[in-house]
Amino acid sequence: MSYKFSKEDVRQGWFARLKESLSDRLQNLREDNDKDMEPAQTAKKRGQIYEIKRIQKAMNKAESEAQP
Repeated sequence: MSYKFSKEDVRQGWFARLKESLSDRLQNLREDNDKDMEPAQTAKKRGQIYEIKRIQKAMNKAESEAQP
């Protein structure tokens, strides 16, 4: 799955709120990942971290393309 955001998306209020929410969620997942967990739980956390980073990368790309 590929994430894509348009120039119009970048200008919307939800975009900034989503970006902030993802940043907070990523921080929480990283803190959880540092805890002692079963291997399956660790793998799940790492997968969630990876997916958030993919979304953030797409958002950053859209922001850079939206700038004049």
